[in-house]
Amino acid sequence: MSSETCPNCGCQVYDPFNGNIMIHDVKKCNVEIAIFEHGPASPKLGNFHIDRKTNTLYCYDGSDFVEIYTPAEMKVVYIAGMVTGLPYEDVVKKFNKAEELLLDRRFIVMNPTKLIPKDTDWSTALYLCKKILRCCDVIALLSDWDESRGAIVEKEFAEDMNLEIIKLWEPPYLLQ
Repeated sequence: MSSETCPNCGCQVYDPFNGNIMIHDVKKCNVEIAIFEHGPASPKLGNFHIDRKTNTLYCYDGSDFVEIYTPAEMKVVYIAGMVTGLPYEDVVKKFNKAEELLLDRRFIVMNPTKLIPKDTDWSTALYLCKKILRCCDVIALLSDWDESRGAIVEKEFAEDMNLEIIKLWEPPYLLQ
């Protein structure tokens, strides 16, 4: 198990699969999750970090994480839909389209196609997705979510956590 230091608060964090997601030990730190697209050892321009205690979004500017947005009304949303069995390029397009729609509506978006490496096995991907869901306020379901064993599990997990549920194919979203 590799360990790094959080650039926001300095606490030790762990990376259970040597992947892109670092999850804080919540007992040591008030920050629940930090997500870096290029790995924790050397953040890249555009990586982001969410401090769930203050609901602040930080973005790496090339030298440090700087505060981007803090309003309490800005919610963190996770996109759930069918992945397994579909051409990956189609999956990425579908999830990116949903991400654009949600960004336009001022959400902080957790797009699993950008956070979970393509070649991650199913059970590990689901484990990581549930870790991401723990830092979210909302789950946004794509129209094919009920055809996906993983998305069904994610929705049930979100319900257990009392997350708001958005159906992206219904008004006011109407994602096609």
